[in-house]
Order: sequence, then C-alpha cells, then structure tokens
Amino acid sequence: MQRHEHSLGLAAHRFRDTICSVVRGLGAKQKSRCLDIIRETYDQLAGSTPDLADVVDVANHRYAHNAWPDDSLLACLREFTDFPLFTLAVDVEHHEFLEAPHVIDVHRLPEDLRKLAVFLMLDRLYADIMALPDAPLDANGNRQVRLIIIIDEAHHYLLCKQPTLEKMVREVRSKGVGIWLLSQSPDDFDQPRYNFAREMGLAVVFSCVLEKPKMLEAVLGGKVNPKRLSQLPAGVALTRLPGSDAPVEIQAWQP
Repeated sequence: MQRHEHSLGLAAHRFRDTICSVVRGLGAKQKSRCLDIIRETYDQLAGSTPDLADVVDVANHRYAHNAWPDDSLLACLREFTDFPLFTLAVDVEHHEFLEAPHVIDVHRLPEDLRKLAVFLMLDRLYADIMALPDAPLDANGNRQVRLIIIIDEAHHYLLCKQPTLEKMVREVRSKGVGIWLLSQSPDDFDQPRYNFAREMGLAVVFSCVLEKPKMLEAVLGGKVNPKRLSQLPAGVALTRLPGSDAPVEIQAWQP
C-alpha cells in the first residue's frame, strides 16, 4: 500500500510539473490546487486509473464548491477534453503502444495543448523506461538500443523547463534509449536553466544560422565558422567523429 501511495504521489507531482511548465504565470495557490485536484481524482476512483475527463470533473467541482473564479489553470484542464487526444484509461501495466513504431502528429493542436500532449507522453515513457533493467552491453562495450524517441521542432519544448524531458536526456542512456532532438538552430539547445547540448553524444548540424559559436564548438570539439555553416550544401552536415579533434563535414544524404 505504501509503495502504491508513493507511485500515485509521484504521478501527481509529474502531472502538476507538466502543467506548470506550459501554463505561464501559475502562482503558488494554483500549483497547490492542481496537485490537490490530481490527488482527489485518484482518491475518488479508488484504485482505478483516471482519465483526463475525470480530472476535469474534479476540477470543475472544486472550483464551483469553493466559488473560485475561472483562471488559467482551469482553462488549461478543460482544454484537455476539447480534443480526443487520448483513449480511455486501461488498468494494465503493459500496453501494445510500446510494441511498435509510432509517429504522433500534434502540429495542428493549439500551442499549449500540443506541449501538454507531448509532455504527458514523455511522462508515461519515462516511467516505463526507468522501470526497465539496464540494457546489456556486447563484448565491445556497445549498449543494446531498445528505443529511439525523436522530437521534431524541439525548440518548442526545450524552453518550457519541463523536468521530465531534462531527466530523460540525462538518465535513459543506460536503459538503451536514445533521445533525438531536432531543431532549427543549435542555439535552441542552450537554455538559461539547462544546457541540453552538454548531454549530446552525437551532434549533426546542417546549414543554419549560428549566433553562439562557443556552445556548438564545445559540442563539436573545435572551431566552427558560422559563415561556412550557413552555406553548407544540401545534404552536407557538420559533426564530430570518434578520434577527431575538430568538426568535420560529412555527406549525410544526396540531394
């Protein structure tokens, strides 16, 4: 029972942190309300897994019962049910979703809802990944690759200060999971709170405009010419190869 309560507490805090990373300007009271709403939702369902509609029902009741005015937190929670993003919750530990490749297209969603959908998916993946044993190593020390998570247009999510994304970049390598972050500029990875570039095992940089050469030079291990980088031909990328002491140009694909 104690372990179950601990798991529910972690899930509630992850959900609260995800909301706070997307909805700007939430105060201490709203953050506390969000956490209480999630906890009450779990309590009301007595062990069953809640879905997003359950969370919104509890939120609506709490706001009405306490005569709280509508605010950005309630608006965000209600927005969850405006789009059929998720099917009804199923009380199983293992789901077939994790057994096959998927491409999840969220670009037509409103900005905040798009971010929330991505972060909730990452929250679920993170919990499942960290429950796995470390991936085995072969005789040469190469770790088995179990899963690759690719996040396109990553600049939309890097600036959100979302703790799960940061933890995944740091922690899932030993589980055989790779995180590929695709963005339009290398500068996007150097955020005020967290420099994602420090965790990069492989950087592949195609033609782009570079404003902070020092960050990319640290990743690639040598001087970078911003003018040359902006003029790279189609299919040519800048990267760092094992044993090299400077960035090199490679033909990644033929135009």
